[in-house]
Amino acid sequence: MSENYDELSAIISDRFKSELEKNNLRAKSLSREIGAHENTLGNYVRNKVPDQWVYLAKLHEQGIDIRYVLLGIDPDFAGLTSEESVLLKAYRQLSAEAQAALLGLGKGMAKQSETK
Repeated sequence: MSENYDELSAIISDRFKSELEKNNLRAKSLSREIGAHENTLGNYVRNKVPDQWVYLAKLHEQGIDIRYVLLGIDPDFAGLTSEESVLLKAYRQLSAEAQAALLGLGKGMAKQSETK
């Protein structure tokens, strides 16, 4: 494999390790929990990531939104609750004048709730 492949593989492995640590998870037990062979995730931690992961990283470098492709996460609404997402979609459909009025209303209500 190419040097770029090995470099990407190491980066992905490091990211995977940090996610496991952040969530206080162990590779072996998580492998069992998701129905994978108990060594599967441990291999990823040891820099033996699937080729497909590297291909996905390379697709991302080409501008493909992998989070959208794999998980359906719309980049415009990532991190929002479903209510916030609906509100933002509705806001974007309003005229500029209606957006300004809604912003004013929202700011006024937020300020009012701060004083309570």
